Amino acid sequence: MTSYEVVNNVAVITCRNLPVNQLSYNLRVGLIDGLKQALADPSVIAVVIAADGQTFIAGADIKEFSTGMAFKRPLSELMAALDNSSKPTIAAIHGTALGGGFEVALACHYRVGSSRCKVGLPEVLIGLLPGAGGTQRLPRLVGPMLAAEMICSGKHVKASVAADRGIFDRVVNILPNHRLSAERLILKTAAIRFAIDVAGESLSDRVLSRRPVPVMDDFFYTQFGNMLNKSARGFLAPQLCLQAVRAAQESASFADGLK
Repeated sequence: MTSYEVVNNVAVITCRNLPVNQLSYNLRVGLIDGLKQALADPSVIAVVIAADGQTFIAGADIKEFSTGMAFKRPLSELMAALDNSSKPTIAAIHGTALGGGFEVALACHYRVGSSRCKVGLPEVLIGLLPGAGGTQRLPRLVGPMLAAEMICSGKHVKASVAADRGIFDRVVNILPNHRLSAERLILKTAAIRFAIDVAGESLSDRVLSRRPVPVMDDFFYTQFGNMLNKSARGFLAPQLCLQAVRAAQESASFADGLK
């Protein structure tokens, strides 16, 4: 479900669970094993996670929750491996990074996106909460206000907007006449160059789970909750998403916020 290559001392792990690279068991194992291989290779200075097919990781494989496969080598194992990586990890995003796919990108140290791509946490639209740390990492990256807006609405955010919000560290311009294959190649090349540029820099502030959360006062959470009562009347998930964002701010640690 993944391929592994080293280009100019940068390990490139490519997701190949086509067409939309759902986070199936085999893809999770491929990513975990690829990262382990890169960390063990002294010649590798950084790691790029990219994808073949139509899109970056589009989200979880929902079928695995009914078979129990979702709990074998769970996504949390991959997230912990990314959190603890001693070498910079860069998500190279084209198409859409949604749900678990966006959460994987947030666990990477850096994010490089195609100008055509979109990101988001749409779980709320089917009555769920993001389950792999997105409610805790996103507030640490963009602040509780923007995080609540994205998580509680489930809306997809375009690359240009995501860059303005600090979600992307670089956006790679793709021209209208570029085909998908050209887009992926241009993005991959740019991500490798970016990886070389950041290799050797301190990662102390790049691990989102270890960052502090900007503080919003009670007034914000009350007003936002009132707005959700009007716009999402009768739906519980948006309010629970808001509570999860608030937990990121008020919990003693990242792990506590996940509970």
